[in-house]
Amino acid sequence: MKYKTETVIEAIRLKEAGVTTSAISKKLLAPSSTINEWLKKAKQNNLTAENLRTLSEQDIEEILRPRSWFRQNVFLPDYEDLLVKASAPKMTVQNVYSQYLASVPEGCEPISKATFYRELKRTKQLASKELQDVCLLNSFTPGHMCMIDYSGDGVCWKNKNDGSVQTAQIFVGVLCYSGLIFCTATNGQTREDWLAGITKMFHYFDGVTDETWLDNSTPLVKNADKYDPDLATEFCNFCDYYNTLGYAVEPGKSRHKALVENAVKQFQDRILNHLNKRSFFSIEEINSAIEPLLAQLNNAELTERPGSSRVSRYKAEERNLLRPLPLIEYSAHSKVMSRKVRPNNQIRLGNVRYNVPWGYVGKELLVKVDTQTKEISFIDPSDGEILTTTKIRNPSDGPEPQRKDLIPQDLKYLVENKGELLDRIRVQLGDKAWEVAKRLAKPNNSMAVRHLKGFLSLSKKYEKDFMDKVYEELLKKTIISFRGYRDTLQKVEQTEGVRYKKKRLKHGATLDVIDCRSVRGAEYYKDRFNQR
Repeated sequence: MKYKTETVIEAIRLKEAGVTTSAISKKLLAPSSTINEWLKKAKQNNLTAENLRTLSEQDIEEILRPRSWFRQNVFLPDYEDLLVKASAPKMTVQNVYSQYLASVPEGCEPISKATFYRELKRTKQLASKELQDVCLLNSFTPGHMCMIDYSGDGVCWKNKNDGSVQTAQIFVGVLCYSGLIFCTATNGQTREDWLAGITKMFHYFDGVTDETWLDNSTPLVKNADKYDPDLATEFCNFCDYYNTLGYAVEPGKSRHKALVENAVKQFQDRILNHLNKRSFFSIEEINSAIEPLLAQLNNAELTERPGSSRVSRYKAEERNLLRPLPLIEYSAHSKVMSRKVRPNNQIRLGNVRYNVPWGYVGKELLVKVDTQTKEISFIDPSDGEILTTTKIRNPSDGPEPQRKDLIPQDLKYLVENKGELLDRIRVQLGDKAWEVAKRLAKPNNSMAVRHLKGFLSLSKKYEKDFMDKVYEELLKKTIISFRGYRDTLQKVEQTEGVRYKKKRLKHGATLDVIDCRSVRGAEYYKDRFNQR
């Protein structure tokens, strides 16, 4: 590898100052044999460190380069470029060396694997801050990871009710690839506050990452451990619900979550300083003030990537690779499951059947059971719409009664009760029909609903004048039954003749309805018999 001229001059200067070769080797991370070669060449040419500074880089290289550099046809790699490639996810040094071998021009020789590994390691140790930043950004896959933490400094607000001054805690999260930052104010740092902050963060990102990295905060991590941390049960349930992996970093290794530490610093420098100049009277006011400042921070141009911002990188490279959000937000007091709608438009949950809107027979619906509000919600999985909500019933209460609000308007007549049928008969058939129907549906008639439906269906087939005569005959009787209604109908038919209503066609004309019962009767078959 070609060492920088400053490294060569520094080695000679240190030797002139009386430093041993082994100490120089450790300080400059160069082999002792290479340093001895530089010192030998400098002594042969009577050169000092001060003299070398007056020479050009090319002259110094010609005079002091090691013997191994005189090898002909050796193709030397660009170690800084390969270091960036090696920092990419799922990329090993062996893969990078294979790429280097494939790039060696024809007629040139590659360096050995041992030399490649040694020089690449040395490049990483001597890498500049700019190169380290590039490697860090290159080490994350889009949509793979986010990091979360709380800011050490909060925002004060005054409670209007009692005048007390409280401090809102600031939850901070960051997408590791694009660097998109999210922050929100919470009352404290309890487990509920952590989970609420993560939920808001995922909705702000419009998706969920594969992994969620955090420090060993007590609300989420029961027992911190270098190899096997014990996460809180509720946090594990939360991660399972959102299909993400909760990852607690090694205790005492804050650099393992350096991105969120930097995000906290960005919040304190760019947002917190503005908030401290204002007065707030609620958490909601603080979050409303954070929103525009956060948007300004995420839209600012990145120093290490001129011409792009966190938002532009997120939209272009990361948003579409995030996992989809669940249709229902997580709640510690609720449980979500999937159930199929039975043929009777009901869902069985435990030993209780609950009604759902018509039109979902055979389909799967999401069922959300909230133990805090004692409610059950049925949700359409295609769009997340809440179809209906009802109270949780005990198995001893039996199935849920039929709910007419879940039935389509044009089918509600199928489940009308006695009172509703009587009202419809009065509107459609008149007062005489209503008087007859009221006596027909006497209190001791257990078949009242079926009889009223039959009464309505039959009465609507005939002309009004014809049915008025039927009603008059019926009202003369002391007791009216459905069988008596049909007998009276047939009696009036024999005396008055059958008079069905004329059906109206779409263009306005009418069509006479033929009595089907007169098409084939005893006379018809008698005539046929006589014709034989």
